[in-house]
Amino acid sequence: MSSLQGIPLMSDLPIACTLTPDGMTARFALIDALSADGLLDRTPTEAGLRVRLRDTPEIERRTRELIAAESCCCAFLDFTLDRDSGELVLDITGPHDARPVIETFFAPAPA
Repeated sequence: MSSLQGIPLMSDLPIACTLTPDGMTARFALIDALSADGLLDRTPTEAGLRVRLRDTPEIERRTRELIAAESCCCAFLDFTLDRDSGELVLDITGPHDARPVIETFFAPAPA
């Protein structure tokens, strides 16, 4: 990412997902299932989004699979998975112009 005096400008990578429409549908289903099974909290951050998930081996495995898959199709995003207070903590960050994409992760279903 380029910056001017520490202020992020734009990503050097295009903000474009490489998934096909069918791939996108499958990915959203994977995220929805992970959300239903493990989501504890979803909080916007200055740099993107912090997601707290139940810390079980199954949820961790599925979260790592999601990170690997997303890293392939959305190279402009960064994913960090840690543990804190008995929870998995997934941080999803990217350039400012990627915020609309980041906000789709673990988004609540429309009412």
